[in-house]
Amino acid sequence: MKILIVDDDPMVAHINLKFANKAGYEDVDTAADIESAKEKLKQGDIDLVLLDVYLPTGKGTEILKWIRQENLNTDAILITADRSSDTVEESMNFGAVDYLIKPFDFDRFQLAMEKFERKRNGFVGKKSVEQDDIDSIFFDSVSRNDKVKDILEKGMSEKTYNAILNAIKAMDASVTAEELGDKLGISRVSVRRYLEFMEDKGILEMKPIYGKKGRPQHLFKYVKEGN
Repeated sequence: MKILIVDDDPMVAHINLKFANKAGYEDVDTAADIESAKEKLKQGDIDLVLLDVYLPTGKGTEILKWIRQENLNTDAILITADRSSDTVEESMNFGAVDYLIKPFDFDRFQLAMEKFERKRNGFVGKKSVEQDDIDSIFFDSVSRNDKVKDILEKGMSEKTYNAILNAIKAMDASVTAEELGDKLGISRVSVRRYLEFMEDKGILEMKPIYGKKGRPQHLFKYVKEGN
């Protein structure tokens, strides 16, 4: 997964880079203007653009329009101080995954990234889809299980919780956050947060595996549904 941050303010770009790293994304590049952003996008290997609106040579929405015109397989999340409803509407019309107004906290950033991952990976390996598959991509919370919704911590997505829980329930063996993240197409940091939450609720059991160097790995296994 490769991310491009487009922002002419080095301090803001650095903050967004740190947020992306904290969320588990290591392959992150930056650009400070429209021209350099387009050059990097032309390489064709960027999955997501974190895009400011106010740039030295124009508006960031110009890049979003250009991405669609070029039929690039790249998504975008707007990260900006622009509160104009016209800009928000324009961004959504050209397929922005989310719109974050500065300043925002990490929890809100992580929600945007989870929304991107659902959209990006929702149809992988599927020749046909059910309504629930579509709902899980387009809606943060389409569920009849209010009990689950009530126990989740701030910033957690019910759909992500259910996807991780269902995946680990289907496994006979213990699994690491990294292995489960690769299977579901979700960052290992996000997966680890949910797994540790489920372990704290008694839904999973966690077992450390100590190697010769570094931190121990943690294996998670389904035990039961929480009460």
